[in-house]
Amino acid sequence: MTPPLSCENLSLSFGVKPVLTDVTVALPRGQISAIVGPNASGKTSLLRCLSRLQTRTNGRVLLDGAPIDSLKTRDVARRIALLPQTTTAPAGMRVQELVLHGRTPHQSPFRQWSAEDEALVTDALAAVGLADQSDRLLSDLSGGQRQRAWIAMVLAQDTDILLLDEPTTYLDLPHQRDVLTLVQQLQKERGLTVAMILHDINLAARYADRIMALKDGRLLHNGPPAEVITLETMQQIYGLDCSILTDPHSGKPHIIPK
Repeated sequence: MTPPLSCENLSLSFGVKPVLTDVTVALPRGQISAIVGPNASGKTSLLRCLSRLQTRTNGRVLLDGAPIDSLKTRDVARRIALLPQTTTAPAGMRVQELVLHGRTPHQSPFRQWSAEDEALVTDALAAVGLADQSDRLLSDLSGGQRQRAWIAMVLAQDTDILLLDEPTTYLDLPHQRDVLTLVQQLQKERGLTVAMILHDINLAARYADRIMALKDGRLLHNGPPAEVITLETMQQIYGLDCSILTDPHSGKPHIIPK
């Protein structure tokens, strides 16, 4: 089966500094992949290259087997939704206005707001539990609610591929759990293909079907959590001495640093 999104021998350099080196990876259709690794290991750059927001130096990115460079920008945006790590919205913006921006790839000067747009925005707000908050200012929401609003925006984009760059940044532990549980639930209900960058390896193990581990711009490991999260791998990737237990709730590996 052709993967929905993949890259082959992907390399990226900024000047003489290599950021990614010969990365070959495919996102499994209908699964959640977590991208992990130390700071400055190339995680965000990989996500940006996969979404065509970053021009790579070498290699190629394939969307359903077709070179992504051969596709129109609007067509790519109808297939891939990217939520960046840092999100900003104009002052005074309301929740529904933000979510409506997800419909931009489907609009044109001759096709603006439609019944389909309204239905998808309403559905996205309901999916993240903000149906009764649509008229509130984004600035009045809690951090967890704001993150749900941004997720609603990418859902309204109505793609089957979601790329999320650290969706739990700045959230406390209960809100991290809530957001990742929401992503997992939406992925299962809608059959989405999801790749998300996570710093917390235990959260990655609990919520992802596969883990892709980067270090120094190279993909060192790619597989189910139980195969990737080992004592040897944690030492190789993070230089971390740890114990690995079995999470009693998920059955996934859970790391206890020494």
